[in-house]
Amino acid sequence: MTRPISFLRPSLIAAAALALAGGAVAQPVDSARAKAMLFGDAAPQVQIHRQDFLSADDGKIVAQIGQTLTYYAAIAAAPAEGLASEASVAQTNFHGIDAARRAAVTACNARRTVSGPGCVVVASILPKGYAPQPVQLSAQATRFFGEDFARIKGPKAFAISAATGSWATGQGAGATADALAACNRRAREEGATDCQVVIEDK
Repeated sequence: MTRPISFLRPSLIAAAALALAGGAVAQPVDSARAKAMLFGDAAPQVQIHRQDFLSADDGKIVAQIGQTLTYYAAIAAAPAEGLASEASVAQTNFHGIDAARRAAVTACNARRTVSGPGCVVVASILPKGYAPQPVQLSAQATRFFGEDFARIKGPKAFAISAATGSWATGQGAGATADALAACNRRAREEGATDCQVVIEDK
């Protein structure tokens, strides 16, 4: 059976839209403060956004799919096409839920084949115990932070791309510049150059 949800990284259209939607840049925090803001590897919580076009069975399917995704993620669908259409899409492993939602809606709208209302978010995938924090990282980046980055001594920096979910680190002299350059190289492959340093130890 064809799976109704496509697991895509952000399309170039989605990345461009997210880059334009970027907000003010927050000041980086040190790794000790960042550690207190990040979440763990526990199973994510799936927040279902009820929509008139979703049946009870659709809601169960969305919840099951959501459990397989890594935070921050979102699932979007086109009301005129229903969940079981090629337009339905999941966007996963972002550094914040707003970015994941925007990317999912943008990617879904780009895949629509029927005219009608624009795509809407039907599920948000969040870390367990979620509450907004000044610094947020994807599940993958959070794991790297805990297992590797936090153990590095001396100057270091952690840069992320909100538009693509890309990230990179630097250490030693020039850590900040190195992290930014590496992050933007990765983000550029998906149509964005919006990386910002969010964690920095001097």
